[in-house]
Amino acid sequence: FFLPYRQDINHGIKTILNKFRLSRKSFKQDPLSEQKVKGRKQLFDEKHLLYTLIDNMPDFIYIKDTDSNFIVANKKIMDVHGLKSRDQLIGKSDHDFYPRELADKYRRNEQAIISTGEPLINHEERSLDEHGNDIYLSTTKIPLHDEDGEIIGIVGIGRDISDNRKA
Repeated sequence: FFLPYRQDINHGIKTILNKFRLSRKSFKQDPLSEQKVKGRKQLFDEKHLLYTLIDNMPDFIYIKDTDSNFIVANKKIMDVHGLKSRDQLIGKSDHDFYPRELADKYRRNEQAIISTGEPLINHEERSLDEHGNDIYLSTTKIPLHDEDGEIIGIVGIGRDISDNRKA
């Protein structure tokens, strides 16, 4: 049931990640050819499109590498952690922001996905809001595959369901 959906998501995210991997070095000290200018504009447009979409969602949305370090994260995650720039988040893990107990649990779940390839769908888990208060998320995490089918990370989305639990 989820396989075609996961493949579509993985393909879209893989395309976006490949655009993020364009080397800065390729743009340094070379005369900018028309092709490089077009590539730079396309990269900007795709990044802008991605962040416009995810930054306007109320959910926690992120992509992590196989070491559970953030590669992409939306504004909601930055706001919860009190960050002003994505550079303050990229390359860091949950251990940099959450108490050890929560961070360890998140990492165990992510590493299980990476090692087995099995997604975690609508998993209820405790988290913290921007004030350090307990909240509950319905979290879905899926493996992210490269063009050869190798798992290169995870994509996650968490929705705050705290109000639903209280009702």
